[in-house]
Amino acid sequence: MPDDWIVPLVAPTKLIMQLTVDTYAWPEVLPNATHNFGVIVAIWTPIVLVYFMDGQIWYAIYSTIFGGILGAFSHLGEIRTLGMLRSRFGAVPIAFRERLVALSKEEAKTSRLDDVAARKNIAKFSQVWNEFIHSLRLEDLISHRERDLLLVPYTSSRVSVVQWPPFLLASKIPIAVDMAKDFTRKDDGELFRKIQNDEYMHYAVIECYETLREILSDLLEDKDDKLVISQICERVETSIRQRRFLIEFRMSGLPVLHDKLEKFLKLLLIDYEDVELYKSHIINVLQDIIEIITQDVIIDGHDVLKKSQLPHLEDESKREQRFEKINIPLIHNKSWREKVVRLNVLLIEKESAINVPTNLEARRRMTFFTNSLFMTMPSAPEVRNMLSFSVLTPYFKEDVLYSWDELNEDNEDGISILFYLEKIYPDEWTNFLERIHDPKLGYATKDSTELIRHWVSYRGQTLSRTVRGMMYYRQALDLQCFLEYAGDSAIFKGYRTIDRSDVHSKAIFDYSQALTDLKFTYVVSCQVYGAQKKSSDARDRSCASNILNLMLTYPSLRIAYVDEREEKVGGKSEKVYYSVLVKGGDKLDE
Repeated sequence: MPDDWIVPLVAPTKLIMQLTVDTYAWPEVLPNATHNFGVIVAIWTPIVLVYFMDGQIWYAIYSTIFGGILGAFSHLGEIRTLGMLRSRFGAVPIAFRERLVALSKEEAKTSRLDDVAARKNIAKFSQVWNEFIHSLRLEDLISHRERDLLLVPYTSSRVSVVQWPPFLLASKIPIAVDMAKDFTRKDDGELFRKIQNDEYMHYAVIECYETLREILSDLLEDKDDKLVISQICERVETSIRQRRFLIEFRMSGLPVLHDKLEKFLKLLLIDYEDVELYKSHIINVLQDIIEIITQDVIIDGHDVLKKSQLPHLEDESKREQRFEKINIPLIHNKSWREKVVRLNVLLIEKESAINVPTNLEARRRMTFFTNSLFMTMPSAPEVRNMLSFSVLTPYFKEDVLYSWDELNEDNEDGISILFYLEKIYPDEWTNFLERIHDPKLGYATKDSTELIRHWVSYRGQTLSRTVRGMMYYRQALDLQCFLEYAGDSAIFKGYRTIDRSDVHSKAIFDYSQALTDLKFTYVVSCQVYGAQKKSSDARDRSCASNILNLMLTYPSLRIAYVDEREEKVGGKSEKVYYSVLVKGGDKLDE
């Protein structure tokens, strides 16, 4: 409070206090008052109120400035939009290592990673990121296309560059093809500089070339066929080193080759019934690709065949005999198939993925997750050194899962819950229909009404939604256990693609499950679950059935309830109450 507010009031206050009051107007309020207390209060009250108001204003200014400085140093709000995420995504794996990977003291002091350590770190990050993206797809916040654009591949040692998610590389290959097709000069350096000016385009071109070489090499079984691919790749790499790429290759043939590769990759991903017919289609397209490369793209392409010691390929009548031995069972390999899916996405995406994902909730979760990695916080310990924690959710008679009748029952406005949610979440409903109609996901054998019930219930205040959200903690701990104890080969293969029938892999998963159960416990206290099982009321029995399904879906979930029984005590029948803890198992709840 400024002095010039107080000093002028001191002398009048003293003078007023010295004056006596002979006749007081409100004797019933202050019957014994002899001074003008009311006048003193009236004079000083505005000054005190203004003082508190000024104090509040100055505190707001101080807290804003101090909070802003503290937040900046703590890296709060480092990533707030998709644009910021795209520009900072290259630093996300490093931040992931510093925050979520348990490091030894020696590793923590190492700021610069060698190539092997960097690849391993990106592989670990990709496991966590991909599980996060898969959870968004399972919740129908993103579509199949958006999921494929957001997934980070498990880093392969056979690809020499970092494999960024396709949403950063989308449209780069079609742009590079058009750029090369329209390039009229014979100076390799200028073309390569244009490509290298866009870092992600440079990464995309190298990755597509090396991934295609890997896919063809793995798919072909005949050694002579593999030798042809090897000779073509050697011709490409030698011409680049000697700066003769534009002299030895025709850029005008790239669009035709690009279209044929699109057809080839799509063919590898489709489902088939007739193996021989499917194999013949792949062989025909593959032979067309080799013909385009040797005749339309490579100048003097026949020299490549001669160097491969395959003169019979030059005979058009015998060309059909080549590239006929392919490894069809390889198409079902998950890891190899992921490479095909990724390469197909990079080739076919002709538009920028700057607005991927479109769902606002998916955007919020992505920015929140990546932003949290840049915050100043303690490094994560190993799972075995973490403190155990338990979560208890109280439940009485709330909805567990909406029934089919509840979903289709019209309210007073003639609108059902299902219809309302379809209109409120149109993109999520579309993604849901895409998911359940995908034959590869195995939903064809499930009841569609049951799937719709779950979709609606996960968007309401239900126990099912709460349980699903809490069980994400357990999935995260389980994944972190895997990353800590799995070997390099298992990490590079991927959390989802690893063969769990393998003895060593099974031991890692069993250990991760056991350790996670020790560190995380989730109990739902359904006080009336025992009464609901015995009840004749349809709603109670439905709730009990839904709770049982939750236990079967999440084996680590525990249900606590009070069981009431009639027992004879001293010859008399009395009600006895037991505290019961059950879980899902082969014998239902046990």
